[in-house]
Amino acid sequence: MMKLRALSLLLFAFALPAYADDVKTIAVQFPPGQSGAVIKGTIKGRQSIVYTFGAEGGQNLRIVLRSKNLATSFNLYAPGTKPGDAALAIGDSNDNRFNGVLPQSGLYSVDVFLIRAAARRNETSYYTLELKVAPKVDISAPVKNDFADGLQGGPDFWRVTAGANPIAMRNAPSAHATIVMRFTEGAILRNRGCRIVEGTRWCQVQFPGDPKGVGWMRGDRLRESGPPKGDVLVPGTPFHATGTIPCALAKGQPTSPCRFGVIRQGLGSAAVTIFLPNGAERIIRFDKGVPSSSDAQDDARLSFTRNADLFLISINAERYEIPDAVVNGG
Repeated sequence: MMKLRALSLLLFAFALPAYADDVKTIAVQFPPGQSGAVIKGTIKGRQSIVYTFGAEGGQNLRIVLRSKNLATSFNLYAPGTKPGDAALAIGDSNDNRFNGVLPQSGLYSVDVFLIRAAARRNETSYYTLELKVAPKVDISAPVKNDFADGLQGGPDFWRVTAGANPIAMRNAPSAHATIVMRFTEGAILRNRGCRIVEGTRWCQVQFPGDPKGVGWMRGDRLRESGPPKGDVLVPGTPFHATGTIPCALAKGQPTSPCRFGVIRQGLGSAAVTIFLPNGAERIIRFDKGVPSSSDAQDDARLSFTRNADLFLISINAERYEIPDAVVNGG
């Protein structure tokens, strides 16, 4: 008898959202440093709101739905499923609560709706939905070599899908973290692993040829790619070209030849490593054929002018002269 009742409840509950006339999907991003969120919402009649958020397999998820309208309920859906499919959990069968370990990594969905009779009466529900994913991910721990759309395995390289606006790479996996640099459509980045933080999938990436060009980008803006297409490497080096450029390290100092090596990605993206007379190195990054950032502590002071096919670049008191051919070949 109990099995039949449970089965009838299951079929009844997850069939209900199929009757929704107005379905709205909201991507939930947890506040910085938090592993949960409290959401207030309103539904009426056959409306349905689907909240999506990322979580990793093995984490514990707690859901609490509160409303004065007792006809309000929710269904929880695992990654790869949606309202109308079999639900992972049904709020109506457990006092609108869920507390359990998640079976896999990915994007989960919580569908909030009114049960059929209340929906037909066009009732309104004002509700509070609490989501809590624990334990919080330790971003200082080593990153697994995972990939952006699944967190299992993954390619060596990503291609940035930025559209018209450059995408920020940040110093931590958070939309509120400091921007390290920006990349445009088609840039190729090395994959250093992905994880879910603040309910969003983030991937640690590296600009090829630039050991200091490491940061975090949202996984939904990355697609699997092969290695950067470029020239044949100079034998015994990681560079596509080597040579010398004029450089100076102090204000008023005349320029002298400095050795360099360049890793080219194509489409004007490159990392130029300059070997300085004092034994240090300076890395200058190019995007769409122009200098975009460097590994200096104060990137805000990078500036440049162009003289024909030559870039005159200043970083604080340092000066470099880099021809177009270094970045684009030829």
